[in-house]
Amino acid sequence: MMPKTKDLPVWFYLVLWLVPPGLAAVLRFTDFHLTGYTFCLIYRFTGFPCLTCGSTRALDALIQGALLQSLRLNPLPLLLAIWYLAFLAGMTVLKIKNQECPVKIRRVAGWAMFSVTLFILVFHWLIKIIFLS
Repeated sequence: MMPKTKDLPVWFYLVLWLVPPGLAAVLRFTDFHLTGYTFCLIYRFTGFPCLTCGSTRALDALIQGALLQSLRLNPLPLLLAIWYLAFLAGMTVLKIKNQECPVKIRRVAGWAMFSVTLFILVFHWLIKIIFLS
């Protein structure tokens, strides 16, 4: 069973707030790039991209600050970053207020985020298949 939001220590929130931007900064200001690695078996066998094709290049572009290029390649990394920040902000507010989020709200929010993300990914995938293949 996971601990309640109000029971988590403050350092836990500091780690969640500081590690991802720190990692992004290290990747941004070094010569390391995530591109050049292809793991998509669907693309290799069918010749058609899957829903997540381009995510690695999109994440690399996002880290480099090329927001539009990242969205063109695949919107998934940007969506995940937005959802992560929204989740983290909500958890931090609850921690400051020493409250717990009701289970029903968590479930509705989770399904809403999943549905929006899936819709955007499928729409992007269809555009990529129809117009760019």
